[in-house]
Order: sequence, then C-alpha cells, then structure tokens
Amino acid sequence: TIHQALHYNAQQQHHQWQIGGKPFYVKGITYNPRHHWRDGRWYPTRRTLETDFTRIQAMGANTLSWYESNHYDANVINVATQKALKIIYNFWLDPKVDYYQDVKKRQAIKKKIIQRIRKYKDQSIIISWNLGSGTWSELEEHFHQPYLTEVRQAYTTFINELALTIKELDPSRPIMAGIDGSRQVAGALHHYDTYAPAIDIWGISAYNSVQMSHIKELMYNKYAKRAYLFSEFGSKMN
Repeated sequence: TIHQALHYNAQQQHHQWQIGGKPFYVKGITYNPRHHWRDGRWYPTRRTLETDFTRIQAMGANTLSWYESNHYDANVINVATQKALKIIYNFWLDPKVDYYQDVKKRQAIKKKIIQRIRKYKDQSIIISWNLGSGTWSELEEHFHQPYLTEVRQAYTTFINELALTIKELDPSRPIMAGIDGSRQVAGALHHYDTYAPAIDIWGISAYNSVQMSHIKELMYNKYAKRAYLFSEFGSKMN
C-alpha cells in the first residue's frame, strides 16, 4: 500500500494530499456512464473500460470515482491500473434506512463495507474510501421533523463509527464522506464536524458557481482546518 498523508498549512489555511511522498491533486471523473449496470442497459466489460479509460486519461484526469459493485470491481481495478488512474471507492448508503432505530440494518451495512474493504485494501490504486453520497440531505425525502434531526444525527454518528473501524483495518488511506452541497449544506457540515470527526476529507458536491462560492466561504470562515474537495460538480459552472 502506498503511504498517504494530509498536510495542513495553518498560515495559508491549505491542505495538501500526498501519495507516496508527492503532492497529489485530484483531477477526476465519476465513472457511471449511460445507465447503471443493475438497470440491465450497460455492462462495463474490459473492452468498454479500456476505451473509456483511455479517453478519460487523454482528458488529463488522474482519478476515477467508482461506486461499489460485486460484479465489475475487478474489471475496473485492473483496467484503471493499466491506465494509471487512481480510484476513490464509494459506498452508497441508502437514505430510506432509519439509522436511529434500525440496528440490524446498520450492522448489515457495516458488515458489507468491511468485507469489501478487506477484499480490496491491498489494491494500491484505491486512494480513498468514500462513505455515502448526499445521504444526509436525502434523508428528508423519507423522514420528517423533528424525527429527521434524530435520524441525521444517528446517520452521521454511524459514519464516524464506520470510519474508525475502517482505520483499524486500513490506516493507510484517508476516509472521505459524501456531502450534498446543494441543500442545507450548512447543517450538513455542522453535523459532520460535530458527530463525525474521524472523517479525513469532506467530498462536497456543488452544481453551479454560486454553490461553490458559498461552500468555499463556509469552509474558509468556519471549517478551515477541515480538508475538503469538490467531489461532484455540474458541467455548466455559471
């Protein structure tokens, strides 16, 4: 496993991600073209991946954001290795789950994630594990206040527990958490800062320049010591 580290420059309020002792700047793409494989409309065969990853590499990207899949992980890892592309490996967490009360579901999610990490933690091409993708915000589609606040707090606490367990198994990689920057981002950042201190990097999504500016201001003024990156953004930044 390649040694990784996050360095914070207090004077400049700037974080630097280092991999193998060298600064690493993520220039990436979330790889999920067309429809997801589970919809039966697209299959990431090696030939398809070789074509797509060659194009991604030609764009100047160095990283793929890939969501877990029992069926196609090996193809993605093998071809990405050939093309010298790093992988941020994502675990999607279902926003329909009651993270406050459903202990069995939390245990099942944790078991699945730990099994996957044990399987792939020796793959040096994977540079980070990412927990969730906007789940904190999406919980509002299934729960209502005041109970929603309880579920969100329990969810964020659960993310922290997962991160601590992962670090025991794999202390070499930073742990990310996906945060939706388009809805109630201030509340989400407050929850992660309060209840999930074990998260190393906040992966924040933003879909226009106004959102990005707002998030940058929040981070600079309130969470300067927190490492973050824009993990998703729209194609039209205006």
